[in-house]
Amino acid sequence: MAVGCGDDEGSGGSAATTTAETTGSPTTTGSPTTTTTSSQSSTSTGTSGCTELTPEDFVRFNTGAGSYFFASPPVGGADPDSLNLEFYIYNDGDPYPTGTIDLSAGDDANYASCSTCVLLLQDVATDGSVVKYFFQQAGTMELGTTSFPFISGSITDVTLVEVTIDPDDFTTTPVPGGECLHVASATFDFSPPPNEWVCVPELWDDKLECNCGECGVADADCVAGLPDIGCEDGQTCNVPMGVCEGVPDAWTCPDDQYNGGPGNGCDCDCGTLDPDCVAIMGEPVENCGGPGFACSLDAACYPAAWTCQPSYYGEGTMGSCDCGCGAADIDCEDATAGVCDYCNNPGSCADNEADCSTIDPANNAVCL
Repeated sequence: MAVGCGDDEGSGGSAATTTAETTGSPTTTGSPTTTTTSSQSSTSTGTSGCTELTPEDFVRFNTGAGSYFFASPPVGGADPDSLNLEFYIYNDGDPYPTGTIDLSAGDDANYASCSTCVLLLQDVATDGSVVKYFFQQAGTMELGTTSFPFISGSITDVTLVEVTIDPDDFTTTPVPGGECLHVASATFDFSPPPNEWVCVPELWDDKLECNCGECGVADADCVAGLPDIGCEDGQTCNVPMGVCEGVPDAWTCPDDQYNGGPGNGCDCDCGTLDPDCVAIMGEPVENCGGPGFACSLDAACYPAAWTCQPSYYGEGTMGSCDCGCGAADIDCEDATAGVCDYCNNPGSCADNEADCSTIDPANNAVCL
């Protein structure tokens, strides 16, 4: 997690749209923990007495408005370090930076106002505290025709100096006699997904994890052999097809009932969701004790007439009788309105009421 350079106060009185999460104080700001590869190194050189960094393997952290890019060249102690590439716009409708950017010029000279920002967090502890911050003083970023969130390019001859960051407006101030770091060159490549990709666009080729299973096409991260997160334990990712294969370990019904295809039925209450329940319209729901049931995404049976959140049905705990949901909740002691614990949940016929007064006294599944 990076400190944001534009909170609601913004720079010059204008609010900023940020691509990095913000916190109230940079001293409590964390960063993703990654394993530093042996190819990433830091050695002292004669470049103005700065420590030379060789960052490689930039990855995308998070997606959408909270995303940025980072690498982990080792700098200080044992805790991880994060070299962040962050991008900001300060007025709705403004384009993100593109082309060749002088990191020392204009608004980019300070973290409080930069649109293109290079920030290093040294020794990020598990509690989010950071030992030192380093911000750009010189150098260029080359983006060509690309711009956030899909950037391809490089940073060149970048000098980062030790700074403090004001917790209120994110103004950076160089530390007198502080350390400095230097990056001769580093490249990054985050291309947009193909048209067939149906998942969150920024998940494509994020260099972190293989999103296998339901994205329409194989993730480039799967081709690269990164750990998959789309498949359940016991399954493997068919990389060319971009689908998960095998029966999950959590499946408790016969193996041939899992993902059996048309005519096999939606097998519910089997430990994990049967893909037939969501991929094939009209498959009959089985294992629920009879007709008239649906299967939730948690693989639990609930009445098809139920209009409230499926997980509210049959929770099995005291004080969880949900009423007005179109079908009787088995958590209720009887069908009367007097046993209701909740009447105004979203989806209930009484969801706009303040109490249970509109619930049918003799049939707590419906309203009067």
